Amino acid sequence: MDYDRVIHGRIVDPVTSVQEAYVGINGGIIRKVSGKELRSPDITTILQDHYIFPAFIDPHVHLREPGWEHKEDFLTGSEAALNGGVHTVLDMPNLPEPVTTPERLLRKVALARKAKVDVRHFAGVGNIDLIRENARLAVGYKIYTAKSTGGMMLDRENAEKACRIIAATGKPVTFHCEDEALFTQSEFHGDARPPESEVSAIVKAADLIRKTHVNGNIAHVSTKEGLAAVRESNLMHEITPHHLYFNRESAAGPLFKVNPPLRSRADSAALVDSVRRGECMLATDHAPHTMAEKLSSDPPSGMPGLDTYGNFVLWLLRAKYVSPAAAAKITSYNAARFFSIAGGRIAEGFPAKFTILGTEGETVIRNGDMKTKCGWTPFDGVTFPGKIIRL
Repeated sequence: MDYDRVIHGRIVDPVTSVQEAYVGINGGIIRKVSGKELRSPDITTILQDHYIFPAFIDPHVHLREPGWEHKEDFLTGSEAALNGGVHTVLDMPNLPEPVTTPERLLRKVALARKAKVDVRHFAGVGNIDLIRENARLAVGYKIYTAKSTGGMMLDRENAEKACRIIAATGKPVTFHCEDEALFTQSEFHGDARPPESEVSAIVKAADLIRKTHVNGNIAHVSTKEGLAAVRESNLMHEITPHHLYFNRESAAGPLFKVNPPLRSRADSAALVDSVRRGECMLATDHAPHTMAEKLSSDPPSGMPGLDTYGNFVLWLLRAKYVSPAAAAKITSYNAARFFSIAGGRIAEGFPAKFTILGTEGETVIRNGDMKTKCGWTPFDGVTFPGKIIRL
């Protein structure tokens, strides 16, 4: 049998691990994975110092459209994603007009048609009566346990009602876990939102998930104790590159202001264990703001991350001894399964979408090389091992 296209090289599958193989593709679908040569008029051999991963999925981004197009839009955000080797992104609903109605969700879907990657959309929870109506277009729902743009924070009673309805739709929910009751008046952002606020909110979210049987994910876990809490309840969870790489001892200033805040070096080290085990989803929480906004007297929280996703994965492989199979789980497999998205494996019947990382050489990250509209990265000047390969 001849195939439309064959990719040959070291493939990384989260189930079968690393193997040299030929991948036969017809109609954009993987039809055969074989250790023996496959026939095709179009055979691409990838060098042996490269890894071929299932296309990366980022389950937590803020592409800012509509309403904040001066920070980012679907086109520039998708270009940043491709720059980082990401082929699918899941966009959050907290915008100037929060995405809580079918009309606003439809508008976002239409606007996202210009994107160069697959964009899926979260629905926020405002009017509980609209939850079911949003299920057709939403990849999942977002519940905030602390104030965010759009006023979508839910109290305990309404959060439980929402979770019961969401569970009936079969869609998952991602929780932003910070307990405002434990915030302080400290002028230092990291102390104003202490680790205890995250842990308390995770414990409460876990209780909601258990009571309502909703499929729940905990966003951007940042603390050792928070990780212990999600493990105790066996919850899916996200960990961000910035919480893994930076800490309050190594990075300070307005560019690094983020929610939840950067934590201690010990917290960052603890999070690596979840990555090595392949338990979490690697999520950038890509939240671009202009440099002028970040350097203002009242800088907003958030930082961009899509452009450097693949570079960061190479750092995990080299510097943190994360196995390629575990990397495939946290960058695609876990998100594909949790959110019911096609992808996540290099196996028969799966989409023929790949991210290729070269392990030789190194890449110096520069603001000028970023595709995000905001034009900067917290990793400016950092040297990462290897490089992203673009065919």
